[in-house]
Amino acid sequence: MQEIKYSFPMFSRLEPRTEWRGGRITDIDVLPLEEAARMASKHAGQEVTPADFLRAAGRGEISLHAVVHRTARVRAHDGGVYCNKGTPNENIVPAGCIPILPLTACKHLADTGRASWRTFDGFEEIHGVPMRYAQGLLTAEEPDFETVPADCRVTGYNVRALADTFCDEVPPPAQPQAAAPAPAAKETPAERRARWLDMFEAEEKLVKRGALQRLAKREGVDRSNMAKDIAKARAERADQKRAGVWASQLVQDGKRKS
Repeated sequence: MQEIKYSFPMFSRLEPRTEWRGGRITDIDVLPLEEAARMASKHAGQEVTPADFLRAAGRGEISLHAVVHRTARVRAHDGGVYCNKGTPNENIVPAGCIPILPLTACKHLADTGRASWRTFDGFEEIHGVPMRYAQGLLTAEEPDFETVPADCRVTGYNVRALADTFCDEVPPPAQPQAAAPAPAAKETPAERRARWLDMFEAEEKLVKRGALQRLAKREGVDRSNMAKDIAKARAERADQKRAGVWASQLVQDGKRKS
């Protein structure tokens, strides 16, 4: 059995955040890059190119699909069934299907305009962070798939998400305000980490799956950075508990033990 190797996201996934103005598409529509770029440009009011989609996919900010032009045999990462279980086409990827490209292939497409690849990426949420891993791969006797930008496809959801990053931020109109209240004491990084940990644990009790994503969106921060801060807050809390036990062992009945 092959060990699963998870890839920690270096960049946050993009999400749509404004009303779509680029044309009639739905989140599940699958578009070639040229068409996706035209619609994204219309929405953003400035040029968005196919290369912008390739670079975003190479960073893991959006998912990129590709049409495969031949039938191939595959297997799951553990040697089991990857697709079409119990059918005559078990573990066979048919010509014309549109799987998600692995991250390395997206990077090669962005850098060189061509990619050879043989793995199929999957996603698993770990501590609220979507981790990427090789869910399936071509069998040993199969040659690599070859992909160029003309083979690539992107969903309407990811078109909207990338297009929104090109939209100019328009500040809301100024509203008359009353006298500003006295400024609150500035929160220290340690206090912020502790507050996020408390909020995350409370969110997990409500619905565990996606707790970190919801909290990061509510706080308006990067999910990956928040995950690191929460982990650090857990370590700080454990250190404080250990320090308290040590101190209690030194003092008994208000007197320091010799």
